[in-house]
Amino acid sequence: MLTASLSSGDYWRAFAAIVVWCLLGVLVGEYAQRKGRSAWGFTALAIIIGPILGLVVALLVEDRRTPKDAQVVGVTSDLAQLGDLRERGLLTEQEFAEAKARAMGETAS
Repeated sequence: MLTASLSSGDYWRAFAAIVVWCLLGVLVGEYAQRKGRSAWGFTALAIIIGPILGLVVALLVEDRRTPKDAQVVGVTSDLAQLGDLRERGLLTEQEFAEAKARAMGETAS
């Protein structure tokens, strides 16, 4: 019967490898969370299939976050155009107020 004798140093190296593997999985989860994905799900995925393959999957999935900066810029641009139309007399005060409320309401949802 063959038995492998492992020294305590071998156990510590194996333990260190497992810890590094799990930490890399957590980093993949954190990256996925920045893309609006589940950090827990991607951490588990990366630990199971490997951190490198998990990172590749996280890189390939679509970003779910809505760009808030783009919304603010869009609303600001819309309000500037509405103000310009009002100044040129193409919009009444009531039409301007209604259009402004619609533009601001789109951001709130």
